Amino acid sequence: MLGQLMESLSGNSQYIILILIATVTAMAVTFIINMTSKRLKFVKYLPGLILLFAGIFTLILVLNVLFERSSLTNILIALIAITSGVCSLLFALCLGIYNKDRYPKREIERK
Repeated sequence: MLGQLMESLSGNSQYIILILIATVTAMAVTFIINMTSKRLKFVKYLPGLILLFAGIFTLILVLNVLFERSSLTNILIALIAITSGVCSLLFALCLGIYNKDRYPKREIERK
């Protein structure tokens, strides 16, 4: 079974490398945004949401001609964007959990 898996992956190594590069890039952008905007908690989710919506939009555009050979590149773009978006969202969630106690909310003093 492992031999069959390695055989199927060896022919498609360029696609695996594309997905890995896109995922690592999305996670790096999420990390950089998280470090630059420490107090704004929602901003770190934006790269993942943008990629996820772009992937879903690309998939919706190609639904009419889903099984034609000409739509394979659009399906690949959708797959890469959705995968990178989900990984970026999960990474942002992990960063949020990790930084939860690091930046406590300040109480507003009323006089």
